[in-house]
Amino acid sequence: MAGKADIFPENRKTNCVVDLSCSPGSVIAKTKKDDKINDVLKKLSFYWDGLCWVNYLSGEVGCDDYCVYIARELILNGIPVCVKKNAKKRIVNWGGLKQNNNYVTANDSEYIVRLVRGHCEFYRIKNLCKGFWDKEKHAILISEEFGDILLDMAERYDLWVSRSAKNLYKKYENKIKKNTVKIKQKKENIKTGKKKIKNGVIDDLKD
Repeated sequence: MAGKADIFPENRKTNCVVDLSCSPGSVIAKTKKDDKINDVLKKLSFYWDGLCWVNYLSGEVGCDDYCVYIARELILNGIPVCVKKNAKKRIVNWGGLKQNNNYVTANDSEYIVRLVRGHCEFYRIKNLCKGFWDKEKHAILISEEFGDILLDMAERYDLWVSRSAKNLYKKYENKIKKNTVKIKQKKENIKTGKKKIKNGVIDDLKD
């Protein structure tokens, strides 16, 4: 394959090769059906999406760095890989960066929580934060209003929290503060209005 190179481990345990590549927000792994490869990819937090294996990026590390890490893990398990030629040297020299596959990221209005298979706190996080499981995203989706609880649990259970999740938390906090100020002001206006009405009635009676 142009621009790519195969790496075969000495302790090869399968003839199938895993082709690794980067896609927006994820690492893609393509290979022929093989039970050994399937087991290793699952342990590395990959999900089968019907066409290929997908590992979602948290944003903690870059795709190329994480791709090198995944390639290294596959090689250590006796699985051949196909990667970009410029990544081969880094893999041979044991480069690459690992990401924490238990993490919290976010979009504009909700948190996205991804945990490794069998994480012992999956149901606790999902239930306490009133989240629901999204099969397509392979993640728990949680409303912005539960940010306090979620980020507290993330710290407790060592979940990596992305910049987007922190920004959503701050945005929601600011929204609550503004609403609180508006409600307080509204109450003050009502109170002032009542006082004016009361004073107006008394003045009329005096007249």
